[in-house]
Parts: sequence; structure tokens; C-alpha cells
Amino acid sequence: MDEIHSHISEISDQDGSLHHHNSVLHDDKDRLNQEISEMRKEYDELLLYFVSYRAKFQEQERRSFKKLKLNDSGADEDCA
Repeated sequence: MDEIHSHISEISDQDGSLHHHNSVLHDDKDRLNQEISEMRKEYDELLLYFVSYRAKFQEQERRSFKKLKLNDSGADEDCA
């Protein structure tokens, strides 16, 4: 009978230990999900900044090319 009580006590201790580990894992999961959420937000902000910067750069490049093209065609006419 003592052996049965000993096994029951051991199983109960293991169950308590498993509940503790499960709680720790759940806390870790919540923390990691929060970190992932923050990283996604940072990624979205950086992507938006990059797209905006790229659009501005492309517009500047287009304007510079237009000016260069206008200057080149004007120079060609002056030489002719």
C-alpha cells in the first residue's frame, strides 16, 4: 500500500512539474509572439520607408534624365 501511495505521490509531483513547465512554455510563447509582432511592425515601417525613398529617388532620376536629354538635344541643335 505504501508503494502505491509513493507512486501516486511521484505521479502527482511529475504532474505539478509538467504544469509548471507548460506555464513557462506558454509564457515563452507569448513573449516570442509579442517579439514577432514588434518585428513585423518594424519591418512594415522599414518597407514603407524604403518604398517611399525609392519612389523619390526614381522621380529624381527621371527628372535628371529629362534635363539631360533636353540639354543634349539643345546642344545638338547649336552644333548644327
